[in-house]
Amino acid sequence: WGGGGGWPGAPGGQDGRPAVGVAPEAQVVAAGLGGGAVGHGQTIVRRVLVDGSADSSFTNYRETFGVNDAPSALTRQADGHLVVAVNSRVGSDNDIVLDRLGTDGTPDDAFGIGGVSIVDAGRRSAVNAVVAPSDGSVLAIGSVRQGGLDIVGVFRYQADSSTSGVPTQGVIVDGFGGLHGWSAGCQAAPAGFVGGGYW
Repeated sequence: WGGGGGWPGAPGGQDGRPAVGVAPEAQVVAAGLGGGAVGHGQTIVRRVLVDGSADSSFTNYRETFGVNDAPSALTRQADGHLVVAVNSRVGSDNDIVLDRLGTDGTPDDAFGIGGVSIVDAGRRSAVNAVVAPSDGSVLAIGSVRQGGLDIVGVFRYQADSSTSGVPTQGVIVDGFGGLHGWSAGCQAAPAGFVGGGYW
């Protein structure tokens, strides 16, 4: 498969492949960082045929959103689109990026802006997994910084994120059921919850 040493996908520079999936036709899709020096990762997506050779019908995707990007997960939606979750870092700040690609690897312009949705949920937000419910939406699971602690965060994206503004405020449920407001940018966090601070 791919030769005696497997499939050595080498876009160049410092490479890594933290997310892999399988398409219905048994192609392998790999998303990872590459093309740059240590600390300057780029988002790379490739598709490989069953014999390990590169799929020439799939557009090689390569993009940079921050100074150091690290794809963490990918999923295939029911309509065949790929969604790649990326942690995009600039210094100590991290933004959550979702890329939605068509079945041929080109960005889906109907999602976000040019196939990309970026969320800044604070300085320590991160995404670790992404799932695709049957309704066409996307769930990104990760963490956000709240009160000096990293707590679980779940972000829901509608099927066409270009029709809604990027969220700048929200509510986080911690591991004990406590409700906490969060904000990004210059927005103030939602006020305390009267009559029920737990869920």
